[in-house]
Amino acid sequence: GSSIAWASTEYPDVNFVGVDITAADIGTEEIPANVYCITFKEEQAGYLAGYAAVAEGYTALGFVGRDELPGIVRYCTGFLQGANAAAERQGQNVTLRVWYTGDIGDPAVATQRMIDWFNGGTGLILADGDALMQSALEAVNQTGAKAFATGWDQNALGERVLGSAIQCYNAAVQRQLYKFFSGNS
Repeated sequence: GSSIAWASTEYPDVNFVGVDITAADIGTEEIPANVYCITFKEEQAGYLAGYAAVAEGYTALGFVGRDELPGIVRYCTGFLQGANAAAERQGQNVTLRVWYTGDIGDPAVATQRMIDWFNGGTGLILADGDALMQSALEAVNQTGAKAFATGWDQNALGERVLGSAIQCYNAAVQRQLYKFFSGNS
């Protein structure tokens, strides 16, 4: 954000695209006229993941994220809201276990916690972040449960990955560039 604030002032005749930043990140009340900010709403991706999980029959869910940062919390709250909406529609109840790991250091700790959750009845965990997804993969491979990923499309990691709640950077940037070059920005 601060780099775009500097560059947009230093080069007022150049247009900039800021990916996943807001006016607050730039440090201004309004986005400069030569900057277009693409922001993502993690709660929407999380909502769809939660809805899909329950629609597939999973009602005992887990969410694991590293820190209680706004984007991670939005994935979690969206996941819960989507799961609740699907459960209400189907006349079911849903439970959600949440763990913000912090800096645990040893990935085996996360893997073991997820194994314990799966062995305790949790059927699917949404794991936010690459390291936690790796731990989730180890846990699902040992227990036969399922995981949902965030960030990028991780469905190719195996049949134990039910889906990926992703931020599609390339499509968002392509849309904005198309708008700009077609004069519709």
